[in-house]
Amino acid sequence: MHIISIANQKGGVGKSTLSSMFAYFLSDKKSARVLAVDLDSQRNLSHTLRQCGIEIPTTALFADARIELPAVRKNIALIHATPQLGMQAAKCCKSSRR
Repeated sequence: MHIISIANQKGGVGKSTLSSMFAYFLSDKKSARVLAVDLDSQRNLSHTLRQCGIEIPTTALFADARIELPAVRKNIALIHATPQLGMQAAKCCKSSRR
């Protein structure tokens, strides 16, 4: 398993676009299974991947839980942005700066 993170503090630099295109590339051309996690409060990646209605408890992401996610497209699953997930991500960023 590989983890690839695309992050930048500045807005409007193409993070969501790059993430969605990279997910499509990996799933279509490399037949890889991709889990996209949208941490942006604007939900651009979620809207791009056309899947905004699945509610996943934020605590399940940070626990040893098994989560069944329906595929957005072949080999792509999405955990869409929620206010709780955004707050959790902000907490992680603040604690890593210390």
